[in-house]
Amino acid sequence: MTGTGTQIDPYIIMTADDLYSMDALGGSGIYFKLGANIDFNETAYAESFVSIPLKCAELDGNGYYIRNIYANNPTGEASLFTLYSKAICGEEQTLKNLKTQNITLFGKSTHFFGDSSGAGKLLLNNCELTCKFKATAEMTNGTSGYNGILSSSNRRLHFYLCTLIIDADLFKTHPLWYGGSFSRSQMRLNLTVASGRSYTSSRESMLYQVDVNDSYFFGTITQTGEAVSGSNDFVFAMSGVHTNSYQVIEYTNFSNVYYNANFGSACFYDRTVAGNVPFKSANGSNFNLLYELSTAQCKDSAYLQSIGFLTEGTD
Repeated sequence: MTGTGTQIDPYIIMTADDLYSMDALGGSGIYFKLGANIDFNETAYAESFVSIPLKCAELDGNGYYIRNIYANNPTGEASLFTLYSKAICGEEQTLKNLKTQNITLFGKSTHFFGDSSGAGKLLLNNCELTCKFKATAEMTNGTSGYNGILSSSNRRLHFYLCTLIIDADLFKTHPLWYGGSFSRSQMRLNLTVASGRSYTSSRESMLYQVDVNDSYFFGTITQTGEAVSGSNDFVFAMSGVHTNSYQVIEYTNFSNVYYNANFGSACFYDRTVAGNVPFKSANGSNFNLLYELSTAQCKDSAYLQSIGFLTEGTD
C-alpha cells in the first residue's frame, strides 16, 4: 500500500487484502483511506469471509463501496468489522464517507460491528451502510449478545449524517444497537421477528440508550409467528433522549408499540402507515411530545411547525 499511515498521508487501501492489513499495520494514531471500490466477489474471502479488523484511528471510505460479502457462520458469530479496545485504537475511532452494499451476515449471532473488548467510541460520519442480518438462534432476555448493528453494551456508536438500510430476520425483539447517538440521519428497516415481547425489559427494545436527534425511520416491522397474548408487543426504543425526529413504519401482527424514550421536543409518527397498533409508553418521559399524525399532517410543514417540530424547506 502507498502512504505512511498518518492523518495527512494515510495508507491507501485498494484491495480486499489491503483491508486485512489493518490488523498488522493499524493501531492508535494510524489512518487508512479507500482508494477504490472493494468487491469481495472472486476473492479468497468470497467463500470463507473473515471479519475485517477495524484497527485504526480512522478509516475514510472516500465515497467508495465495500460490497458483496456473505459471512456464513450458523453456529457462531458473523460480523462485518471487528472493533478493538481503546488501548489498541484509542478512546475514539472514526469511520467516515464509507458505503456498503450487498452485505449478508448469517450466524448464531450477527453484528455489523463485532466488539472484541468493549469501551470507547466509534464516530460514524457521512456513511451509507446497507446490511442483511439472519440470526439462527434466539437471543433471550438478560444476555449480553445482540443481533444487529453492535454486539457490545459498552462501546458507544455515534452516527452523524448517515443512512442505515437494515434487512433483519430475527427470532425475538432485542436491541439492534445499545448506546450512543443518531443525529441528522435516517434508518430504513425491513425487520421480521418470529414473536414479540412484553415491554417490561430494556433488553427487548430495538434502540436502547440511544439519543435520536433530527432523524427519521422508515420501513416495515412484522411479526411472522403466532401472536401470544401478553408477549407480542414491539419496543421501538428504551431510554435515550429523542428530539425533532419521526418514523413512518408499518407494524404488522403486533398488539402494541412501546416507545419508552425520553422526549426532549416534538416528535411524531404516521398513524396511517403504522396501522391499527397503538403506541404506548411505560418507562419514558414527556410522551405527550410524541404526536400521532395522519399522512397528510406528516407532509404539512406549517402544521408540523405548529406543534413545535422544526422543519426546513417546503412540503
